[in-house]
Parts: sequence; structure tokens; C-alpha cells
Amino acid sequence: MWRNFEIAALFFRILKLRHYNYRLSLPFHTLISNSIKQMAKSYYDISDILAEEERVPVVFLTPAHDLGYLLEGSQDVDVDADTKLELPYWLSERLAAKEIISFDTPHFLLVKYRNGILADPISADLRQCCQVFYQLGMRVAPWLGVSGDDRAELENDLVRTLTERFHSILDHSQNSQNEDNTGFTNILSATELKLYWEGYASAGDYVHWKHSRTQKLKHSWLVELHESRRKRRRLK
Repeated sequence: MWRNFEIAALFFRILKLRHYNYRLSLPFHTLISNSIKQMAKSYYDISDILAEEERVPVVFLTPAHDLGYLLEGSQDVDVDADTKLELPYWLSERLAAKEIISFDTPHFLLVKYRNGILADPISADLRQCCQVFYQLGMRVAPWLGVSGDDRAELENDLVRTLTERFHSILDHSQNSQNEDNTGFTNILSATELKLYWEGYASAGDYVHWKHSRTQKLKHSWLVELHESRRKRRRLK
């Protein structure tokens, strides 16, 4: 039995996606995209924290006074306009909202890089390129200043990548009990690793249930209370 029903719901949605063309209609595409976004919306979710702390490339649109220390090896006191550097996403998002900076496309979201991942998605090492690949990709997409078609293509590529890797993740999580599977888990992003361990735990629970290793069911204390009351009534 799945312990995380949100993740289970995402699994079933991805399975349904396999029966459709990748050029999805907007409502269904939005459903899958939102599923990836919602997996890291909890304040206490470690993936959400990591996505907020991930550094992204930005370009300053206006001069920034007394921030020259942000430029490594620079002796300038201020940051000039058109200066490129990397800032944490949580800071970049707020500066972009005030039109102080604009987002530059992270290297792992460039079309050339995405095409390389989609050429062999199962063996692609997403942890090496970005541990929070899906969360950060969905967060950055609205800020990249690209056209609506380009943004839809970016989000669709993220969904395609997870879709292609899903069956491999499911297979390894269900059939790797008592095996060393670190070679596979080392290439998974934070989202995929969460999916893997949920599936792994569920497979273990099924094995315990199949071999009757689970604890025996016990009746509720309410039943005991009811029985004691019945006995007292008989004594009277």
C-alpha cells in the first residue's frame, strides 16, 4: 500500500500519459506539470528547500550599489548593469519581480542539453546536472522570458523525461529487495529518489504481508469495554 498518496497519484497519471502522444492537449499537460510542481510545495519538504537554495544564472538590468563583493575576484564596489552572475533562486525570484534582474537559462535547461537527456533518458545522470531538476525547471520556466511555445516545450520536456524514466524507477524499486542498487539511485534526482524509496518501501510491505510477517490484527479497546460491560450486566 502506498504510503504517500500524492506520489501514488503522480505514478498513475504518468502511466496514463503513456497512452497519449507527447504533444498533449493543454488541460492534461497542465495536470502533469502541476503534479511535479506540487510535489515540493510543503514548507518542510527537503526538495523544496534545495530548489530554493539552488543557484541560477541571472543578468542585472540596473546597477546594484555596494554589491561588488558578489563578484568573485572583482575589486569593484558596485555591480554594473548587464553583469552576469549566479544567485540563489529565492533571491533571484524576488529581484526579478522588481525587474532588477532577469533570469538566464541554466545550462541543464538549454535545448541542446535537454535533447541529450531525451536521447537516452533512462541512463541520464540528473543528479549530476541538478539534484532538483524538475522542481527548479518548473520554477525557472516562467521567468526565462521565452515565448509561450518555448515555455510549453520546456515543461513538456521535463514531463517527458520523468515519463521515460518512470518505468525504470518502478521496476528497480519493486524488484531490488536485498540488492545493492546504488549504481541506479546515484543518477536519480531528488524527486525520482523519493519515488524510488516509496516504491521500495511498498514492495517490502507486500513481501511482509505475503509471508504473514505483519502483526496480527487486534480488536479495539472498545470491544473489550463492551465485553466487560456485558459481563457486569450478567452478574447483576
